[in-house]
Amino acid sequence: MALNFQVNFLFALFLVVGVWTLEATSRSLPDASMAERHEQWMALHGRVYKDATEKEMRFEIFKANVENIEAFNSAGTSLISLV
Repeated sequence: MALNFQVNFLFALFLVVGVWTLEATSRSLPDASMAERHEQWMALHGRVYKDATEKEMRFEIFKANVENIEAFNSAGTSLISLV
C-alpha cells in the first residue's frame, strides 16, 4: 500500500514538473507564439504563400508590424493626437 502511494506521488510530481517545464519553455520562445499568431492571421485572411522562403519573408513583415502596433498602443498615443 505504501509503495503504491509513493509511485502515485512520484508520478504526480513528475507530471507537475513537466507542466512547469512546458510553461517555462513556451514563455522563453516569443517567436513561437508570434508564429501561431501569424498562422491564425493567415487562416483568417485566406493567405497562402508559394514556398517557405516567401512565408518566412511575410512572417518577418508580420512580426515587425505587430511590434510597431504594440509599441504604438503601449505608448498611449491616440490617432486624435496625431491630427
